[in-house]
Amino acid sequence: MDKTATVTTPIDRYGVMGDPVSHSRSPVIHRLFALHTQQSLQYELLQVPPEKLEIAVRQFQRMGGKGLNITVPHKTEVLRLVDQMSERAATAGAVNTLSFKGGEIYGASLANQAIIAAAGNSVFQGPARARDTTGRRPLVVVRFDPNDPDRPISTE
Repeated sequence: MDKTATVTTPIDRYGVMGDPVSHSRSPVIHRLFALHTQQSLQYELLQVPPEKLEIAVRQFQRMGGKGLNITVPHKTEVLRLVDQMSERAATAGAVNTLSFKGGEIYGASLANQAIIAAAGNSVFQGPARARDTTGRRPLVVVRFDPNDPDRPISTE
């Protein structure tokens, strides 16, 4: 009998919430990012009608979700759910990113700005490019098929 213990890494859960979301490339982009940074994460498409927004956000948080990208039509409505928000979100009057920490919801507006990723100090500019801010990690470029924007065709 093999008494070797299996060690499992917890999977961080993220998603994009909107109505519709089927067009989103985010799961593919996040899967490639996770592979590149050797992270264990799951990124889900969550189609949620406006009348179920609060229930869906709170359920995602209760189930251990780490964060959500928020898209149409929820970017302004989600403001009422946040406990704290970035200055940019307050100025914009809209939130497109939620993170969950210590039972609180933090809202931010990250549209049209570089996002510094938590792992590896990679800076993402748009959906397809990343550059390293430290000089220690390789550049990752993801190219998508112009006829099928959900299908990556190469990485380098």
